[in-house]
Amino acid sequence: MKKVFCSNSIFPSYLGHMLGLSEICHDDEYTKKYSKYVADPDIAWLNHNRELFQWGNGLAGPLFGYCLLISGYVNPSDKIGIKKYYESLLLLGENANASHLVKAFPELNSYQSNWAKLDHPQAIEMLHHYKSRITEFMDILLQNWNPFQRNVWPLERKQILQAAEVINSRLSSFDLIEKWEWATGLKFQCNQYEFVLSSGMRKAPRFNSLGYDKNWVHFDTPLLFESIIHEIGTHLLRPIKQSIKGDFDYLHVYNSYETLCCVLTEKIFVTLDLKSSILKDSKVFDSDAYDFYTEQIITLPALDLSELLLEYLDSQRSKQSQNEPLHQPVTTITE
Repeated sequence: MKKVFCSNSIFPSYLGHMLGLSEICHDDEYTKKYSKYVADPDIAWLNHNRELFQWGNGLAGPLFGYCLLISGYVNPSDKIGIKKYYESLLLLGENANASHLVKAFPELNSYQSNWAKLDHPQAIEMLHHYKSRITEFMDILLQNWNPFQRNVWPLERKQILQAAEVINSRLSSFDLIEKWEWATGLKFQCNQYEFVLSSGMRKAPRFNSLGYDKNWVHFDTPLLFESIIHEIGTHLLRPIKQSIKGDFDYLHVYNSYETLCCVLTEKIFVTLDLKSSILKDSKVFDSDAYDFYTEQIITLPALDLSELLLEYLDSQRSKQSQNEPLHQPVTTITE
C-alpha cells in the first residue's frame, strides 16, 4: 500500500508565515497576531519584491520554484540548513552544476528523477540574474528565524497536528493511490505522497507541489480530504499532460488537464460521497471540459486519457479558429 498522509514540517510553515505577513499572500488575521515577530524593513522588502514570488492558476514568479518550493521540499530545520540551501542555490547559478546542491541535500536525487532537473539552462540564467535578491531573501529568513521558532511555531504546530490527526484518520482508511492506479493504468512513482500542512497560507493558492511526492497546503483548507484525492490524480496523470505537444495555449492545456482530474476524482471515488471539489470554484475550472469528460468517460478503467485530452483540446482549437481572428498568440508545448 502506497501511503498518503499529512505532516507538519517547520520550514514550509516558516515560509508560509513570511508569505502571510507580506503582500505575497497577505492574511489580515494572521498579520494582527504575528507581525510583531518580523522586522518591518523585511516585510517592506517582501512587499516590494512580491512579483518574484507570487503564483497562481498555473503561473508563477521567477523565484517561486527555487526559493519556495524546492527549499520546502528539502525542509531545512535550522539556520545552518537554511544558509546551506540558499548558498548552494547561488552556487548553482554561478557554475551551472547541481552537484553541490544535491550533495548537500541528497533527497534532491529523487526530486530530479521524478519531478524536474535542477540545472536546466533557463533556471541557471534566472538564478544568476537574481543572485542579489536570493541573497537578500536568505538574509531575511535567517534574521527572522529565531522569533518564529520561539514564538510562532509552538502555537501553529498545535493546530497543524490537530488537523493532521483528523485528516490522517480518514486517509488511512482507503488505498487512494491504488484506486487511481487501477482506474488510469498508470503507476505512482513513489511509495508515499506527503501533504505538508502549513501555517500562514490561508490566502495563498491552495495546493502547491513541492515535488512529485510532496504537496504544500494550509492546514485549514476547506474540503481538504476531497482535494487531496484530486491532487493525487494530478501527479499520477502528469505523463498525460507532458504528452501534449504542439501549438496549444499553456493555460488551456493546464485548465483542461486539471478538470480531467476533477472528473476522474468524482467517477473513481463515487462511493465516498465526496462533498465537492475546490476546483469548481477556481479560475482553473473549465466547464466545457468538465461536460466533455463526464460524457466521454463512461466506465473505468479509462486507459485512453491522453487521446481524450488531446481530442478535447483539438475540438476547442477548431471552435476558436472558426470564431476568432487569425494570428492569435499561442504557446508551443514542448515538454
